[in-house]
Amino acid sequence: MGDPLASSLFALGHITSVFYMDRFVTVNKVPDDEWSGLIDPICEAIEDLEMEAVDGNAPAPGSTLGDDEKLEKINKLLDERIRPGLAGDGGGVEILSFQDNELQISYHGACGSCPSSGTGTLRYIEGLLQDQVDPDIRVIMY
Repeated sequence: MGDPLASSLFALGHITSVFYMDRFVTVNKVPDDEWSGLIDPICEAIEDLEMEAVDGNAPAPGSTLGDDEKLEKINKLLDERIRPGLAGDGGGVEILSFQDNELQISYHGACGSCPSSGTGTLRYIEGLLQDQVDPDIRVIMY
């Protein structure tokens, strides 16, 4: 709700999920539908939003969660060490909350359905943050 790109893509019908970050968009469709009728409208929706962004009329994707120094370090590490790899596979990770050294995250795109995201990748993120930010951080996937 309220996201210009997602709204325009869902309005096409047949779209079941939309995830985007930085320089990629992952779109899933209803399993029985064909991509042939969706590719052009999807590309047009993305191009239209890019033109609005150039004109300064569209908000940038993503949001900030505040000025907390620890959270800033976490986001920086995720941006530098985690998100590029996930994006290369068509996915990403979003911080849902950070309180009392508990970081709640959600995977998006291809990462949302990957079996290793809930085990190996999650533990790698937790280990990285424990090593670089605070040894008491716990990472929980939602």
